[in-house]
Amino acid sequence: MDRLQRYLEIVPLPLLVLVAITVLMASLVVPAAWRLGGSLIVMVVWLVVGRMPELGTVQVVAKSTGFVAFLLVAVAAWFDPGPKRTLPGIAWLYLATGLLSFIYIITVSDFMLALVLRIQWCFLILAALTVARTIVDEASLLRLVHSLTLGLAIAVLVPFTDLLLHPAEAFRAGIGRFFPYGANANQIGVVFCMAAPLSLFAAIRTRYSFLKPFWFGICLLAVGMGLLTASRSIMIVMAGATLPVALHLTRRPMLTVIGGIVACAVLYVVFSLGGEASLARLGSLDTSRPQIAMEYFSIIAERPIFGLLETMGESFLHPESARQHPHNAYIEILYFGGLSYGVPMALLVASTMLATYRVWRMRKFLGLDVVLVNMLVAFMAFIYAHGMVNGSIYYPTYAWSFFHVLLSILFLTLASDLRRSPPPLFEGLHDDEWIDDEYDGYEDEPIEEDASVAPA
Repeated sequence: MDRLQRYLEIVPLPLLVLVAITVLMASLVVPAAWRLGGSLIVMVVWLVVGRMPELGTVQVVAKSTGFVAFLLVAVAAWFDPGPKRTLPGIAWLYLATGLLSFIYIITVSDFMLALVLRIQWCFLILAALTVARTIVDEASLLRLVHSLTLGLAIAVLVPFTDLLLHPAEAFRAGIGRFFPYGANANQIGVVFCMAAPLSLFAAIRTRYSFLKPFWFGICLLAVGMGLLTASRSIMIVMAGATLPVALHLTRRPMLTVIGGIVACAVLYVVFSLGGEASLARLGSLDTSRPQIAMEYFSIIAERPIFGLLETMGESFLHPESARQHPHNAYIEILYFGGLSYGVPMALLVASTMLATYRVWRMRKFLGLDVVLVNMLVAFMAFIYAHGMVNGSIYYPTYAWSFFHVLLSILFLTLASDLRRSPPPLFEGLHDDEWIDDEYDGYEDEPIEEDASVAPA
């Protein structure tokens, strides 16, 4: 039975529409100051629940209504009472490519599933675009970061309950890898990749000392369960994104001591519960992914320009001959739409990385927390690196893919502002981060003095 049909048998289409309308109407009665932050928290948790098939009907409802979560965020951001900024033209290429993607699914065998996922991808893009427009200063950026961090803290506690209540059954795949409530280790792993750096940043920046152990604990739960997934890519991405915050932490001895104490306690609990884990895989480089990639390249070579549009009755998810995903976001794009779709998507990746590099070079002149900027830059780099071994950055059922598009738009916008206006872009420079007044390269790039970055 088709996957979409199974979902619709449990949650009929009229009920889905009713749920969407009800949730959106209910969100309008929430105080405006809490609406956007609350919707981001709900989105993160709801998408994680949708990855856990052993939660039964709850998982089916969450998976079926994932588009509502993105729509809720988009509506909350659109009606946010704060000022809005103008986004650069390149950012709207996300929406253009999202709309373009519909033509490639016309002839696929699983058209309805493809249509639902393409619609949800467009909702994800709308949510990212509208949220990015609300980031006009450091306070609005921190509001976004804090909301995502709180949502991820709750999301981390959900798989931990499975490890706590069913320590042996949590390793259901029979290969010693953590599959909480049946969620694939590679899919749930990206939640830990987001949670570890963001919760560590919350631990060092929170104004409330009593919350520091809590955030250290969430960080270490994420790290511990990330290790239990035995995913090499998850470990690399999590370590790379966490490194900028961890390096800053070493400059604060008291926090380092607190973090060390909490680390010993939390990791002991996690690994004592995860006795079924087999971590030997982390020390091996053996993988069949190069062979899978070669199979896909031969398929792509048969239809290099328009991808699935040149086929009839081929699966949207993967070709019958390959029988599995390529585990590579960029190969999936070429399989899906060939060069006609791959080139604009590659343009977005290249533009984002150039913008990210420019923002990183100017990080001390932005008027933002430099540790935060360094962490987000690391996130952006490792998100695209992770795309080499996993396709989730373009799959609209993850908070990870939303975070990817949002960060990309944020860096494109900041780089555009830097071309037009003298720094700092925002008020409130951090004295403890203003370490070096000299900046290599700043004087080499003339900036128009009369430009303005006032929010639209």
